[in-house]
Amino acid sequence: LKIQSAYKVLVMVITLTLLLTGGVLALFSQSEFQNWLLKKAKEELSHQLKSEIEVKTIDLHLFQKAVLGGILLRDQTGDTLLYAKEMKISIGKFLLFRKEIALNNISLDGVYLNAYRRKKDMSFNYEFILNKFQSADTAQSTQKWNIPISLIDLKNVRLKYNDEHSAKTLLNFNRLVIQIQDFNLPEKRLSINTIALEKPIFNFEQYSESSLDTLQPLN
Repeated sequence: LKIQSAYKVLVMVITLTLLLTGGVLALFSQSEFQNWLLKKAKEELSHQLKSEIEVKTIDLHLFQKAVLGGILLRDQTGDTLLYAKEMKISIGKFLLFRKEIALNNISLDGVYLNAYRRKKDMSFNYEFILNKFQSADTAQSTQKWNIPISLIDLKNVRLKYNDEHSAKTLLNFNRLVIQIQDFNLPEKRLSINTIALEKPIFNFEQYSESSLDTLQPLN
């Protein structure tokens, strides 16, 4: 009798777990819920960074992949810091109790990065993000999440790095693929297998008191 009762309880627990899991998956598959979740995430992150963050579209498949479109991050003066037409994330495994999310790849297309430091400033326009994460790491005493990444794929990228104290660098390329052997964020460990860069265009300008020296790529 006790064995039968225990068996019934086990069946009920398994059934309830499957129903809850199915309900959660069904909820996350609804575009209305995904847009609501995206709105809340944008509001919270914008509040934390004190800057404007915009994401136009989201397509989320729980524990499988996520596709974001029209990503915009402004610096604290209102200038565009980062824009990406599309970002795709493929999830390999999700281990809740080990605090690990393994990503098969991260792909970004149509990327524009605008990093700069004006002559009147001592810091770059992206440093507020680094400072925020550093302060969060200092305040957090619990175990950090580990997010290993196998591959990073960047397409149609324009990078602008303008330091008015020294030089300006412009880099455009069609594609950059980085295959990663080992990446452990909590232990700050990174090992790269291969890097492939397609059709780069590079320009470097060094500022000086009297002249502007320009370095162009060789043909």
